[in-house]
Amino acid sequence: MNKKLIELRRNLTAKLKEARELIDEGKIEEGQKATKEAQEIKDQIVLEEQMVELEDTIKDDNKIVDVEDRSTKKKVESRTALVHYLQGKKLTAEERTLLVETTTPGEGQNSMAVIVPQDIYTEINELKRQYKSLKQYTDVQSTGTNSGSFVFEPGDSIEPFVDVDEGTEIGELTSPNLRQQKFAITDKGGILPISNTLLSDEAGGLMKYIMKWIARKSTVTDNVKILSVLNGHGIKIKASTPDEVKSAMNTKLDPELLSTAVIITNQNGFDIMDNWKDAVGRPILQDHPTEKTKKTLGGVTIEVFANRTIKDVDGASPVYIGNLEEAIKFMDREQLAIAVSTEAGFTKNLTLVRALQRDDVEPKDLEAYLNISLTAPKEQPVVHVKNVKTTENQVTNTTPVEDTSQSEQTNTGEE
Repeated sequence: MNKKLIELRRNLTAKLKEARELIDEGKIEEGQKATKEAQEIKDQIVLEEQMVELEDTIKDDNKIVDVEDRSTKKKVESRTALVHYLQGKKLTAEERTLLVETTTPGEGQNSMAVIVPQDIYTEINELKRQYKSLKQYTDVQSTGTNSGSFVFEPGDSIEPFVDVDEGTEIGELTSPNLRQQKFAITDKGGILPISNTLLSDEAGGLMKYIMKWIARKSTVTDNVKILSVLNGHGIKIKASTPDEVKSAMNTKLDPELLSTAVIITNQNGFDIMDNWKDAVGRPILQDHPTEKTKKTLGGVTIEVFANRTIKDVDGASPVYIGNLEEAIKFMDREQLAIAVSTEAGFTKNLTLVRALQRDDVEPKDLEAYLNISLTAPKEQPVVHVKNVKTTENQVTNTTPVEDTSQSEQTNTGEE
């Protein structure tokens, strides 16, 4: 509280006391005047409090703007430094502090690269959100080392606490069935040829072009690595009907996993499920309660990926159902290295940009999801309606019969 407010509150207290004494003494007119003056002091207090609150808000806003300005300035400086590196320009001392050199697979000068600054790395990750990624469903863990191990406890091995009576010792529980899984970070990269005309262009257009390319390539890479683990593990079954799939969900998966489960398939797999009907012709799949473009099966959301991402195998569409966070560990080094070469593209007036990301994907609980090979249901025999000719006063009867026209033609040679 500022000094002015303290003084006003003291004046208000004194003026109210004065007004009370005057009224008690029967000096009504003077008491009314003192009361009016007390009200004026109170109004001043309210106004002063509003001013103080407004001034504090402005101070806070200025602090936020200052932080944002510094953040924006650093982002611009990082972007400029990286562009100068890509263009082969000599970096200033300040720019060199923003770009950390690292070694990558290769020999001599070709093995040198720079780590993409964190703010630009964050921008690339934000760009990746526009692409369909399996990474979001996995257990992602950052790591500062290139190799190591992680531990996990499969759901089927977790034991409860034991009953304890007052005054008795608590017996030791069975040691947790912890499993250890090793990981080893590897480099995965690609080459982007950039025309020297674009390379010499303004920084914004060049970086936007490179970041978008990296974001898409990185997402595809993540999906391929995750699918390689998904395809090789899980509870494998073959199914073609909704009853077979729902039965597997009910009996093969831990019920606790269903509350956090997701169904992942490709366009072909979704098309098969979307055409499932019940006995009276109603769709088996239900609309998602909040996301109108999605469907659910038994309350579990279905996520559809492109056929080019999740490919059919031997005529069957892969369907993964379960909690993939319990099934897959994504060890993320959170580093992106970039290197350039003008030699390889010299004759084509190109500069080659090499981008490398560092991560590893490993399996965890192999029974945390179903790995279903889904095929379309076998078609039922076509049923036609044969008309029975009647006399003029009779009602025409219809009798469903199985289509045997081909066999009749074979036996009689007539239509």
